[in-house]
This record gives sequence, structure tokens and C-alpha cells, in this order.
Amino acid sequence: MVYKMFNCETLTGTHYEMGLREGRIFRHLIRWNVHTYAMRHTFQGSDPELGAGLERMRQIYRTLAPWVFEELQGIAEGSGVDYIWIERMHLRVWNLVPNKSLSPGGCTAIGMVTEGHGVVVGGTLDDPRQSYALVRRVPKEGIPHIQVIWPGTTPI
Repeated sequence: MVYKMFNCETLTGTHYEMGLREGRIFRHLIRWNVHTYAMRHTFQGSDPELGAGLERMRQIYRTLAPWVFEELQGIAEGSGVDYIWIERMHLRVWNLVPNKSLSPGGCTAIGMVTEGHGVVVGGTLDDPRQSYALVRRVPKEGIPHIQVIWPGTTPI
């Protein structure tokens, strides 16, 4: 099966700057993703288990990848979506209470460059194609890479 090629956007700078650019470039897609996934499946913070689950997830990220919060802040500001919704989508809020999940994660998706410098994309195809985007990430500190992203979340 052949799919329409992704356009590849380049994000550079600090994690906050990359998030800000992602938010601006993918503003409409981020809003769609937040509405479709985070808002539809969230518990509006009224469930005490949700608050506890979110805090457990925050602790995992503070320990393993504290830069995530800088990038999420940039995404929120760039897209104009409230930070709480960006964070809830990134933390997969719909997994926290119903499944009692503690695993930060999502779908597997990869991006590679061929010898001819074309991009080959693969993924699990468990969400609609329009939910994703292809980016080349060049962090100020870190390793440049190409990645299939779910706009509105960070790559970890």
C-alpha cells in the first residue's frame, strides 16, 4: 500500500524553541489531536485517581527526561492550546485511570533516510494518518534525527 508522502519539517534550537516551532507549524493538527484524544478521553481532573496518575507520570519524566516539560510549554504557546491539555495528551491521560497504566508511551513510528536521501516512514498505523507528521529534529544539545511525531507531544 502506498501512502502520500509526508512533508518533512525541521525543528532546531533548545527544547522550548523546538516545541514553539512545532506548535506554530502544526497548530491545527495539534488542536485536532487534543480534541480527538485528550479531551474526549479525559476525566476533567475530577477523578482523584487521575490527579494521582498524572503526578506519577510527571515524576517519571522529571527523573528520566526533564526537558520534556520545556518542550511541552513551547508546544502549548506555539499552538495556543492550554498547557494542561498538551500535558494530558503527552501523558496519554486516557490510559491513566481506566487501565491503571504507569507507562509513558504510545505508538511505534520510525523515520529513516534512504541512500538517495529520500525518507522512508513506517508505523503501527493504529491511528489515522492525518494524526502524524514528519520532522527532522536538530536539538541544540543532543543528536539530530528524523522522526514521525504525533504533534502536540514530545518524542519520548
